[in-house]
Amino acid sequence: MHATNNPRKLALIIGNNKYTQNPLKNCVNDANDLSRALESIEFHVTKKTDLIYREMDQTIDRF
Repeated sequence: MHATNNPRKLALIIGNNKYTQNPLKNCVNDANDLSRALESIEFHVTKKTDLIYREMDQTIDRF
């Protein structure tokens, strides 16, 4: 199969634990686990953790 016939396997994963109110405990761990799982099936993963709103917005725009 030619590379041009393969769809691009891209994933953007954002895991945030550090909220001002009601911080979470496992979102970063979940993001890490999901990243590893997707990479194991040849996804190109962009993973970010504990972003503030502006950083999250910029990351999504760049993706």
